[in-house]
Amino acid sequence: YDADVATILPKEVSSGKNWIGETRSFPRYNVQANSEGVRDNYVNSAGQSYLNVLTVHAYYIDTMINSYYTHSETAEVRIYFAKGIGFVGGDIIKYDYTDYQMYNGAKYYFQHKTVTGTIGRNN
Repeated sequence: YDADVATILPKEVSSGKNWIGETRSFPRYNVQANSEGVRDNYVNSAGQSYLNVLTVHAYYIDTMINSYYTHSETAEVRIYFAKGIGFVGGDIIKYDYTDYQMYNGAKYYFQHKTVTGTIGRNN
């Protein structure tokens, strides 16, 4: 997988702004995000407190279906950025991954994962 397939955030993010990620040569990817505003104070899952924190709500969809292969990957996250620091926390609201292949009309490989959780910067 190419680790640089999408630019999710523009250089300048303002409160209430929506944008669509630039997915370069991978047109099946759909990345969308919107700024939900700035919080005066935010405490992340590691117990660290930050001031002036921008909240970004983002969605990612990747789907590929043909006669022998199906791949579907979706993610919904909320990401927190503190002014002058950068990333300070995130919530994985839902990540869902399904992958299977068919051979002679029968499903011979199947994988499904669902994840939720939080992550916090620990200074």
